Amino acid sequence: MFWPFLELQGRLVYCPLADFGASGVREGQDIYAQAVVAQPVTAHMPLKNASELSGKIAVLQRGICDFVTKVLHAQQAGAVAVLVANTCDDNAGGEAFVMDAGQRVDQVAETVSIPAMMVSRSQSTDIFQQIREAYLDRKELCFTIRFLGAQTASRVLAQQESLAQQSRNAARSIELKQQREQQQQEAASLLRNRLGKVSQSKGSTAVSSSESVVATPSSSASELALDWSPTSSYSAGSTRRSHSGERSYGMSPGNNQEEVQVEEGVHAAATLAMLHWCPLTTALVIVDVQNYFTLPHGYGARRTTASSDSKKDPRGLDAQFYDRVDNVLIPTIQDVLLACRASEGMEVVYSVVESATRDGRERSRAHKHAGIHVSKNGFGAQVPKRIAPVDESDIVLSRTGVNVFAATNLDYILRNLMVTHIVVVGISVLGSCPDTTPRTPTSFSPGETIDVRYWRNNHLGGFIRWAISPVGSETASDFDDNVFFYTCRESGPDCVPADGSTYRYAGDSSGPNTISCGDTITLPDWLREGDYVLQWVWFSVGSSSGNVGWAEPQFVSCADITLTSAGSSSEPKCPTFVGGDRVTKNDNLGNNECFYFYTNSIESTQYKEVK
Repeated sequence: MFWPFLELQGRLVYCPLADFGASGVREGQDIYAQAVVAQPVTAHMPLKNASELSGKIAVLQRGICDFVTKVLHAQQAGAVAVLVANTCDDNAGGEAFVMDAGQRVDQVAETVSIPAMMVSRSQSTDIFQQIREAYLDRKELCFTIRFLGAQTASRVLAQQESLAQQSRNAARSIELKQQREQQQQEAASLLRNRLGKVSQSKGSTAVSSSESVVATPSSSASELALDWSPTSSYSAGSTRRSHSGERSYGMSPGNNQEEVQVEEGVHAAATLAMLHWCPLTTALVIVDVQNYFTLPHGYGARRTTASSDSKKDPRGLDAQFYDRVDNVLIPTIQDVLLACRASEGMEVVYSVVESATRDGRERSRAHKHAGIHVSKNGFGAQVPKRIAPVDESDIVLSRTGVNVFAATNLDYILRNLMVTHIVVVGISVLGSCPDTTPRTPTSFSPGETIDVRYWRNNHLGGFIRWAISPVGSETASDFDDNVFFYTCRESGPDCVPADGSTYRYAGDSSGPNTISCGDTITLPDWLREGDYVLQWVWFSVGSSSGNVGWAEPQFVSCADITLTSAGSSSEPKCPTFVGGDRVTKNDNLGNNECFYFYTNSIESTQYKEVK
């Protein structure tokens, strides 16, 4: 007969052995191996990380299936021992107990040969915490399982019980001492209040005596007992500072003592902030890590096809980007996932871009402008297998908007789960609006003149088109019907590369080749009061390689604005061009004329002249 003990933080912890398996274990034989958390942690199905468990100690969690099935899956993966964490509430205090085969007393149960031990709830928390810290530090965590004889095990348990009794006695002594000190403080306070009613001459002497009673605080450990309420800590600190100021006239030693108490109050508040974090109130949110964005033939391939440079798309999604996704981002998320799942009770939420319809007609304005479309239940919506969600426990939210909180019910879910802290990881490859996070609308008046800045690459000549539409009327045709300003741009002193040169850099819009341009626009004076969306589009319509009127939309951006009052003028029939070079090199137009496309569609061949 032998009893298994687990070495945990320098002490032996008794872990009851299952009544099945352990056929090759003998008294005095130790098992020393690395601890690995099974995936899934309940081991109710063949383990996904079976290749990592060969020769290791498998750490499992109770629930979903019988113990024989769990241990058998770990044994098939090559584990040398199994630790089952008791995380259920049906056992009093979450204590460890002997696992039996239940209804599995059959030939399958007889095939189990490795030892399986149960670990109590409190010890399980320590084990998962150590594994989590080891994975975060990229270190291996090894455990030793000792199988002791009956006499040796009895001595170990007796010694542990004796130490536990000593700890309980010491805690009881401290509690009684704190009660006595509290009674003394209350008695001193009562005496001080009574002496305050004496005459002034006698009272001064009495107060001095009472002050001398409480001016020397105890140096015992009980003085470190703190009120963990943030409000109480702040109030205590403020009170102590005021008392220190009152006593500074005649009690200089007391000032030092009060400063110590103030420092203790600050330390208490800082400790409270650190202790507030808990896995049970924390969630990991993984954003946009899906095939559509992580594979070269996804979004990057579509952008590269639309670019004039076949080696690099307008957003720079080249081979280096996908190499970092494959070798840096996903392995990092793997580590974070493993650490989160090793922390008992931590939620994992995935947010993926996925349309609710096959044609994506319900997509947001930003996604339509960027050309982002992931079909419903399509390959692009799937998360890479290395970090795939667990169907039984993880949460997957689909969206067609930019902001995960605005486009999904994530906030509602987190509140229901009592989550107070979130850890966000992932990527964002939006190519239309660089800053699409919802912001508070900027307020203006109709007819107000504002300065705007934008950045472009000095390649093809073109024009800037400004349009404004009411919120809720934001289709392409709505913006076509609400254009109010155009500016021709080709080159010039007010729109040159950042390095000051006039050379046109083709296909490069980064670093010194970025061109900062500006316009002064007047908001329409014919609009009503309300909320609007201001849209900015740059079309390239200059002559290039003999192609007159070559149109290629390069950038699209938008902003929410609010008009605080109604305008007074009427809408003109056609906006007027202001500033910039005229596109007249090969188009047979007059020096004061410019042309532009009538619609947003780059396939359109309709021109509209403006004089």
